[in-house]
Amino acid sequence: MIVAPIPPDEEARLQALNQLNLLNSDPDPALDRLTRLAAKVFGVENALISLVAADFQFFKSCYGFTGKRTARDVSFCGHTIIEDDLLVMEDARVDPRFHDNPSVIGPPYIRFCAGKALKTLSGYRIGSLCVFDPHPRKLDEAGIHMLVDVATLVQKELHAREFAIRASLSQARASEEIIHQESLFRSTFDQAAVGLAHRSLDGDWLRVNARFANLLGYNVTSLLAVPLDELLDVEAAARMAARRERLINGGEVERSEEQILHRDGHKVWVEFTYSLFRGDTGQPWFLVLVAQDISARKAAEARLQELQASLQAEVTARTQQLSSANVQLARALGELRVIQDQTLIKKRRLSDTLDTALEAFVGATPEGTILEWNQQASEIFGWTRDEALGSNFADLIIMPEHRDEVRAAVRAYVEFADLPQLFERGEMHARHKDGHPVEVEKTVSPIWDNGRYLFNIFLHDISARKHAEAQLRESQEQLQTIMDNVPVLIGYIESTLRCRYMNATYEDWFGRDPQLIMDLPIPDVVSPEEWQLIEGLIRSALAGKKCAGDIHLDSGDKPRDVRLSMVPDVAPDGHVRGCYALGVDLTDRKRLEETLRREAMEDPLTGLPNRRAILQLIEQACERQARHPQALAVFFLDLDGFKAVNDRFGHDAGDEVLTTFGRRLQACVRKTDAVARLAGDEFTILLEDLQNPQIDATRVAQKIVQAMQQPFDLGEHQITLSTSIGIALHQPGEPVNAEELLSAADAAMYEVKQTTKNGYRFAPAVGGSTEEGKTA
Repeated sequence: MIVAPIPPDEEARLQALNQLNLLNSDPDPALDRLTRLAAKVFGVENALISLVAADFQFFKSCYGFTGKRTARDVSFCGHTIIEDDLLVMEDARVDPRFHDNPSVIGPPYIRFCAGKALKTLSGYRIGSLCVFDPHPRKLDEAGIHMLVDVATLVQKELHAREFAIRASLSQARASEEIIHQESLFRSTFDQAAVGLAHRSLDGDWLRVNARFANLLGYNVTSLLAVPLDELLDVEAAARMAARRERLINGGEVERSEEQILHRDGHKVWVEFTYSLFRGDTGQPWFLVLVAQDISARKAAEARLQELQASLQAEVTARTQQLSSANVQLARALGELRVIQDQTLIKKRRLSDTLDTALEAFVGATPEGTILEWNQQASEIFGWTRDEALGSNFADLIIMPEHRDEVRAAVRAYVEFADLPQLFERGEMHARHKDGHPVEVEKTVSPIWDNGRYLFNIFLHDISARKHAEAQLRESQEQLQTIMDNVPVLIGYIESTLRCRYMNATYEDWFGRDPQLIMDLPIPDVVSPEEWQLIEGLIRSALAGKKCAGDIHLDSGDKPRDVRLSMVPDVAPDGHVRGCYALGVDLTDRKRLEETLRREAMEDPLTGLPNRRAILQLIEQACERQARHPQALAVFFLDLDGFKAVNDRFGHDAGDEVLTTFGRRLQACVRKTDAVARLAGDEFTILLEDLQNPQIDATRVAQKIVQAMQQPFDLGEHQITLSTSIGIALHQPGEPVNAEELLSAADAAMYEVKQTTKNGYRFAPAVGGSTEEGKTA
């Protein structure tokens, strides 16, 4: 027997396994269903999901096998986790690694075994999905694929649990986890030019950027608490769910425009782009949402400024409250020295107050012995009251590099009544029980009590505030990056028509540095033709009206079709300070629309109008009869014996015959007439303005029959084909139905096909008879 080697990343692998909290846990129905599925799919007696710990192999889920764990050195899974591909043994008795393994020579008498390593999100191989049987057998390629598929399902289940564990980490590790998550998805968020969010496959938020949150009036934390479906109406939520399903099922990028509820109650139009992030093996991990509200970008800047001002005001107010509380506490301590007979009662009241205070309170002697320690101090620093009382203040919550400085400051005050910097109100880094620093705002108040000094120390945790300030700075930097990289022209024009801002898109479009046009009047930096296009929009915006228009620009590196939106910048007193200019390049979209319109109406082989196009042309011609009462005719043609061409010479030769036939038909009619290909060898002709409809249509039909006498050149071969033609006439005032006209001509053509071929026939008019013509 050969013992499996230890993987080079063993320490990190074991740490990843332990973090999943799966060892020795209760049975798991979800994993049990998967092992049962694996056993049924492969028709084996046993299937299990095993986890490889340091010294043993733990069976997390078993089917047909009752064991719980085995030693690692005799485990099959120990070999599986070092394999890049599947571990497959058709008969373990002849495998030098396992021929004398206890599980081979004894129960459960393993002969056939196949396993696939299971990985964490970080790629560590923690165990395997394994199927085994007491009978030798082979595993074909289809079986290998099925085992990989089932292992992928198990791995996705473990990944889901890993996501859940990460989400439930304590607040003490929240900052570290955020940094870890940022490192995983940094590339996505750094490249985002607009609002960006990650959502789980179940629709829950995983992460949003500040741009996305501000778009809806939230900050990141508050938006994560609000499900996106609550911000959408029922129809929009259903459409979004359908798009999510299409993406999960292999669909491409989805886009839509939806109205989403803003936090203040009004609805905002948002353009969403949906995509799916998949793992290395193609499994879907999470959804990526990109949101863009072009008209509100400058408003977002204003909201960030308001947020900063609000935060500064809150800090100022909080500082004032703490100052007031400190003054009141100092006054209360002075009164305690005067009325010592009430000391016990007031100490109890003070203790009750401090236990409910939002600040940590620590009372200490000059030597640093802690006499008081409230609940908030326990929550901030991690030490319980019993652990703190009697301990040294400096050793407990002062960072090691500052302890000597603190002790010296206390001695200076006690011995010389000196007030060093320690006693000034300010910020510092205190020490948590686990050793990490905690940012606090401190207030130290010495008091005289029974012939000695005591020190009352108030510490307010400002970590959240500092984090919020850092997030605000990061949001401002991200917004500036977005403005510099968004593929939209963004500018600001003062009421004096002077340009105050243009983003980098201006240089991309026009090849000019936007800094060169700053403070210049717009009419001086654009051509007269461009000014004529945009002047009306700018004047309307400066009059206080939000407006938009589509314009065509010929300057710059290429012609562009642009949607230009102008948003007035209205001051609080109501006057218009200027306007924001937002330009979106519609060139590619318009080209795509034209291409799609052309493809929908054109036969790809011959370039002629297709069935949809000729039906529209027939209906339009019938409508023109109301103004010009002249008859029209619809021809229905096909090639006699065309199938034999495909069968004998191939479809390329058949395509050449159809293309040549289309050109011959065009040569037989006027430029004002229409020739179309319906399908296969079926063609249609529309003749308008017929003075003598029967005679004119007959002349064209004979001309076509005559033209078919010329052979078709197929390279080394020449063939001669004929055509059968059905003709339907439409007189002014008759009911308009393009499909019926086409069907009548088709029926007449069919009669020719069944009788003479190589000729034409008129469809019967109402109460009339059929006329036939034939050319030898």
